[in-house]
Amino acid sequence: MWFVVAIVECFGYASYALCFGFCSERMVRRVRFAAFRAILRQNAAFFDRDDHTAGTLTQMLGQEATAMAGLSGLNLGSILTIIFGLLASCILAYGVFFTTG
Repeated sequence: MWFVVAIVECFGYASYALCFGFCSERMVRRVRFAAFRAILRQNAAFFDRDDHTAGTLTQMLGQEATAMAGLSGLNLGSILTIIFGLLASCILAYGVFFTTG
């Protein structure tokens, strides 16, 4: 019995990690693409400034979008799991308390 529960939980956590990781990578890709399009829409004078060199803009595309992945993905999934777990346990505790009197 417990072995079956462990196997189901293993598949549940694996699908949880896969889904949140996939969504996180898609979001990072969209942010990078939007930032790249915004850079390409700038006029030529934008690139003449010292802080808008090709290396600086490339580094920004790589680091800023990747920093968003730290907030999303498995970290966001863990936060949501904790919040919904606490919420469900509070509802269950109140339900048991009021039914037993």
